[in-house]
This record gives sequence, structure tokens and C-alpha cells, in this order.
Amino acid sequence: MSAENNEPKSDTEAHDDPQQSALKDNEAKADPTDKKQSDSPALRIFKDPQWWQVFAAAILVPAGFYALIIYHGQLDEMRKSSQSATKALLLAEESSRVDQRAWLTVTNVGLIKPLAVDEIPQVEIRVANSGKTPALNCDIVCSVMSRSASQPIGIPKTMTGKPISQPVIGPSVSVTTIGESTEPFFRQSQIEAIQNGSYNLYVFGIITYCDIFKQRHFTNFCAFLSGPNLKFASCETGNTISDANDGCP
Repeated sequence: MSAENNEPKSDTEAHDDPQQSALKDNEAKADPTDKKQSDSPALRIFKDPQWWQVFAAAILVPAGFYALIIYHGQLDEMRKSSQSATKALLLAEESSRVDQRAWLTVTNVGLIKPLAVDEIPQVEIRVANSGKTPALNCDIVCSVMSRSASQPIGIPKTMTGKPISQPVIGPSVSVTTIGESTEPFFRQSQIEAIQNGSYNLYVFGIITYCDIFKQRHFTNFCAFLSGPNLKFASCETGNTISDANDGCP
């Protein structure tokens, strides 16, 4: 009898509480909607780790590309700076070599004795080292010849004088060598032609030497004797300095 009384009581309570019944019905109806909202595409994207990787890549790739551009610019500037430093170093080294190297030049040319018939003209050439270091393996060769003053100056391809070798010419040191013509003056008129300027007595020569930096150099010189004073003067052409393509041993 007790069980019978309890069962109708449950039914009665259910009928007596309509709000609770309506709430349960609403919850039952609301569950499918919430489930649909939780399964929406936007929520699925945010919950999926792969989409987060896509988002991260979309941000990091442009940032990395921008950083690469910046690094490339910095690297290019560093390369330019390095090239400028290298050029400056090379220029400094070249400037130092030019300042310290030997320089051989002809400082004086003169007759050993006055011109005379039946005598071969002899000329003394003085060579000086105006540089700050010794000149090494020096060779000096020259030629002496007379030509018409109206004849163009042409440096002979072969020097007739005997080469003079000097192992070392130190800084501020001078050496002399003698050049002579291949034939004497046969007539006094030849000497007079030089004195009146219609003929010239030329001296051509080449000086070859090495510096302490193992660079080979050449000094070409040309001087002529003409006029009543019989003094040598530098030719308009033929006085040059140059460097060899090959170095010294």
C-alpha cells in the first residue's frame, strides 16, 4: 500500500510543477542548437591546430622575406665597405711603394773633351738615385750620333754603346758612364754645323733597374748638343719612365 501511495505522488508532483517540466523541455530542445553552433566552420578552424600553423606561416613567411631583404641590403653594404677598404689598402700600398722605391734619372750630360777633327766625341752621363731605397741590377746603355737639326728625333732601336752594369745604386748616390760615337768628325765643317745649330749631337740611352719591391723599371733619356755654347739640353721627346710587366727575380 505504501508503494501505491508513492507512485501517484510522483505523478502528482510532476503535474503540480509545470515550470520544471518546461525547463527540461527547453533544455532538451536547446541541445541540438548548441551542438550545431559548436560544430560551426569558424569554431572548427580555431580548434584545428593545422589552421593555426597556416596562420603562423602566413605571418612568418612575409616577415622572414622582409628580414631577408634587410639582411641582403646589410650584406651588400658590408661588401661595398669591404671593397672600399681593400681599394684604400691597395692605394696605400701603392703610394708607399712609389714613395719608398728607387728612382734613377739622368742629372747631367756633358762632353769629356772639346770636339775636334779626327776624334770620336765622348760624352759623360751622370745617373742619380733620387729615391729612398737602393736601385738593384742596374744596366745603362747609350748611343751618341750627329744628325741634321731638321731631321725628326728618332730613338734608335739598338744602342751602339757598351752596356754598363751596376749591381747597386744607393739612395742619393750618383754614378757616371761614358758614351761615344761610332765615328769621329772628319771635317771642321761638321763641328761648325753643330756650333751654328744646323746639326745636333745626340745622346740616347736606356737605364734598366729593379727596386726593393721586385718591380723592374725603365728610364729612357735623350739630350742634344747644339749652339755656340756646346751645352747639352733635354730633347723634346725621348725622356720617359715606365715599368715592366714582369717582375725582377
